[in-house]
Amino acid sequence: MTEHQALHVRCPQCQQVSVGAFPTEVPSRAQYGPRLRALAVYLVEAQFVPLGRTQQVLAELFGLRLGRGTLVSWIQRAARTLAPVDAALKAALRQAAVLHCDETGVRRGGRLAWAHVTSTDRPTHYAIHAKRGAEATSAIGILLGFHGVSVHDGWKPYRVHTQCRHALCNVHHLRELTFLKEEYQQAWAGDLKTLLRQMRTAADQARTQGQAQLPAAQRGPFLARYRALLAAGLAANPPPPAQPRPPGQRGRLAQSPARNLLEQLLLGQDEVLVFPGRSRHPLR
Repeated sequence: MTEHQALHVRCPQCQQVSVGAFPTEVPSRAQYGPRLRALAVYLVEAQFVPLGRTQQVLAELFGLRLGRGTLVSWIQRAARTLAPVDAALKAALRQAAVLHCDETGVRRGGRLAWAHVTSTDRPTHYAIHAKRGAEATSAIGILLGFHGVSVHDGWKPYRVHTQCRHALCNVHHLRELTFLKEEYQQAWAGDLKTLLRQMRTAADQARTQGQAQLPAAQRGPFLARYRALLAAGLAANPPPPAQPRPPGQRGRLAQSPARNLLEQLLLGQDEVLVFPGRSRHPLR
């Protein structure tokens, strides 16, 4: 506990009284200081300690009995303080050449919400929104003014933002190819996984040499191997046989995971293979 005293001093000559000023962080007669407030916000927002447990920690360590509303008000105050930082972060991400976008479900107040991440290799922005799709990305506002390459997993609402170019995330593809190779013994999946990594290595080497894209002499054979492996995969995973639909049934017939992935890799080839070149900003 720190006590601050402000002296009232009267000048013996002019009799004017001068009053000392309290620090800006002491606006009232008694309040919690900035270090305690910072600790509470840090525990909740950085270490993900629930509000109730944060109250317990502060009570056991410092003998303070804080109400939950007090903690919430401190968190809201910190958010207001960081608003300019949030705005600057969004502005920097809008100017990036490549953005990586994803979302995942979280619990907020006992209900499902969505954590949206927009990142580069340096700045990263997280936002929580009740919705998963375009309503959320529009409200967050980063993709609205973005004109580079948006990398994602193919979730359709991302395509609402038509002013930017779209690329499919190959980390997701590598994960699915691993599953098909290990669980379904699909040899083409393992070969395609190896090929994608070879293409990535070649693209990185080309960039270190100052090239904007892979030379055609390298890109052509890579593309031929890519198409040949997809053809092998399609041959091993034919579409489901045509059969009468039950009355009222709509949409596509259910397909195997392998067939679904193969169609995405084939129909979305230009978005899968952005990183070897053909883009003003090739992906890393």
